[in-house]
Amino acid sequence: MKQATLEQARQVIDGALRGYLNEVPFVKIAVSPQLGEDDEEFLWVKAVYEGGLGTIDPHRSVTVIEHVLSKLEEADVAAYPVFSYIAKSDFTEKELAAL
Repeated sequence: MKQATLEQARQVIDGALRGYLNEVPFVKIAVSPQLGEDDEEFLWVKAVYEGGLGTIDPHRSVTVIEHVLSKLEEADVAAYPVFSYIAKSDFTEKELAAL
């Protein structure tokens, strides 16, 4: 993936995720390109949030994919995003900075 496309994808995903799940206090949203088993490129999204269980509505966290996909399509980004929601408390400050 070209750097410009990756930067565009990062901006789109960050904005779409924060907009759709606006009640969630995200600390960091890291997006990195990865290759799957079939050498198909996807985007690994690590969404780090402040809070504990119940901070993220499970239904909304699953349905956000449709919203993000439409925004990526508008931006001409073909890679499929895969989301991981992680509590900030699961990281040390050094680990969080390295994302």
